[in-house]
Amino acid sequence: MKSIKDYDVFISIQHKDQPIYEQIKITATAPHKKILVDTFRVNGEEDRFLEICSGDDGKPDFTTLRHVRLDEDSIKEANKALIISGTIYTKE
Repeated sequence: MKSIKDYDVFISIQHKDQPIYEQIKITATAPHKKILVDTFRVNGEEDRFLEICSGDDGKPDFTTLRHVRLDEDSIKEANKALIISGTIYTKE
């Protein structure tokens, strides 16, 4: 299992009406980064996290795209980020 700390960039996919790869292309612009993509908003808990690397030009290299599993602490940290951003709502 991976840790959220293994990644340089954390991206959360927000739009169900736009393909995930398009949202990654728009957001991932820095060269030589290891990127964690959270697809909770689109996929829910099933196959939630993706890993992708960016190339020399800063564009995502889709040949490196794969599903990853995170440890429990990292999932809690990702959920916290989604709560703060307003993507996940919790009962007060």
